[in-house]
Amino acid sequence: MTYCEKVLWQVLRKNQTDNLYFRRQHPISRFIVDFYCHELRLVIEVDGSIHDLEVQQERDSNRTAALENFGIKVVRFKNNEIIRNIKKVTKQIVDEVKNRQKQTGKHRTVPPSVTMPPPPQPSPKCSPLPSPPPSAAPSPTLPQGGGK
Repeated sequence: MTYCEKVLWQVLRKNQTDNLYFRRQHPISRFIVDFYCHELRLVIEVDGSIHDLEVQQERDSNRTAALENFGIKVVRFKNNEIIRNIKKVTKQIVDEVKNRQKQTGKHRTVPPSVTMPPPPQPSPKCSPLPSPPPSAAPSPTLPQGGGK
């Protein structure tokens, strides 16, 4: 994640946006979006200076159109917006959340004073399964002498 994505993630992960759960670096079709709220079908993208290039703007426009075909709203912020005024960016996200809630009819029933549980932690690396405990039952014995 870039520095600006980390700054915005601190806002989104602390549920400062109406207690909604955002995922970071989330795959949607052939795209990886910066932040995604599945409940509201809302994508937040953080654009660095590369997005000022005309060729990248065309790609971004095509990407946004493709995501909108899935019924997903895309909101973009430039790095300097996040650095200069994170409170304004947060307010814009909260306003967009409210707009999406009106459009989708999905309103949270959790009051803002109640904290949501933390997102699930990544699972530990896979390790070999432990050996099963020795069985209490005796193992069957094979007949001696070739079984004649």
